[in-house]
Amino acid sequence: MSLAQWTLWGVCLALLGALAVLARGPVRLLFGAGFVADVVAKAGHVLVLFDAPKPLSVAWIVGALSWHERAAYHVDTALVSLWPFGCCALAWWAFCGPKANGPDETEPPQSESYTGVDDGSDSRGSMALGSIAVKAILAAWLAFSAGMAFAFPLPKGWTAPTLHVVHITCAAVAGLAAMLGRRRRRERPAVVASYLLAGQLAVGLVGPFAKGAPWEPSGWDVARVGYTTLFLLLLVQHAAWLRPRR
Repeated sequence: MSLAQWTLWGVCLALLGALAVLARGPVRLLFGAGFVADVVAKAGHVLVLFDAPKPLSVAWIVGALSWHERAAYHVDTALVSLWPFGCCALAWWAFCGPKANGPDETEPPQSESYTGVDDGSDSRGSMALGSIAVKAILAAWLAFSAGMAFAFPLPKGWTAPTLHVVHITCAAVAGLAAMLGRRRRRERPAVVASYLLAGQLAVGLVGPFAKGAPWEPSGWDVARVGYTTLFLLLLVQHAAWLRPRR
């Protein structure tokens, strides 16, 4: 990685860490998990996999791999896929899960008491659906990670399309949650989930999976610029929420 790439990664990571500090509840959990996953993945990719190009190609992995190199490869794959699955799970919690009231979670705190539980406006069926969906999404991430390890190595040229399908599918499933729970779109977790959904779609279209684009060789850098912009917008939004109301 060049100095510019390291700088971009560091800025993006710092913004994500700041969001993890400012956020609350499952939103903080997602940002915190993303922060840790990015650090661990980068450490494994540089120290164990020696900064091999992403996605790790079959041309590189067909040779004999030590157990720790293979383990690092599987951990890297799981951590890369954690973010889209996590954003999808957050969308279902924010739009269809139990409603958390209060100044840290909703748009109009003056009209709602801070109880941390549902105020009765959401149907029990919707909350149950949201909880079930979150568990199913996390189980799907575990199953996908295990499946990728079991199928290792994938045929040449399959890794990137597989991750792309996962990325777009997670965004589509998150979009379904946003549609079903659109009446909660003004709540703060739903606003964050909407930002993340837009970012996931943008990265899926112009990021590392964009075949034939002029920036294809540096697609991961393009994705990092997109995420840096997204996290900066979310920080501005959180700063606006922290301003005292008059």
